[in-house]
Amino acid sequence: VDRFRNGEISYTLSNHVIIIGMDDLVPSLVEQICKSDKFQGSYVLVQSTEDTEEVRSRVHNVLDREYEPRLLFYHGKRNSKEDLKKLNVDKARSVFITGESGEDDRDSMNLEATRLIAELRSGDGQEASLKPLPMAVQFEYQTTFSAFQVTDLAGRWREQIDFYPFNFYESWAKKLFVSHCYV
Repeated sequence: VDRFRNGEISYTLSNHVIIIGMDDLVPSLVEQICKSDKFQGSYVLVQSTEDTEEVRSRVHNVLDREYEPRLLFYHGKRNSKEDLKKLNVDKARSVFITGESGEDDRDSMNLEATRLIAELRSGDGQEASLKPLPMAVQFEYQTTFSAFQVTDLAGRWREQIDFYPFNFYESWAKKLFVSHCYV
């Protein structure tokens, strides 16, 4: 029970959705995933370095009770290859990397996690026909986000992942000003 509470149990999953990090965006993201037809029936695994009970509480405060059995929580670091390996990224359906709240080096840590996941998917005799894994990676700073809008990932990464960079502020600006024609 203590290992479960502390997020120390690793699960053998496939066709699941992984969220790496815990910030204010994550509870709403979990809710959208659970309600989406695209991810119907998929487990949602949330990995964070924050206290697992607190993460679980923040997510459950937003989520309908019917979706709670699909949620799993794992305490781990996104820059640890061993911790990422326990998430079964090679069998995942999709990955979202948000990072942790209040980190100074969030963008570089998110990029390092992306690199490690691409490496995990390409190593240890993985099948060459493995479909690229959709990965949405949040960048806090506009400069980092802009850099990835005009540059591409390394070729070996592209074989393993479909990289979708996003910026919270950019997304909100588009919704407010473009979608609603407030300009």
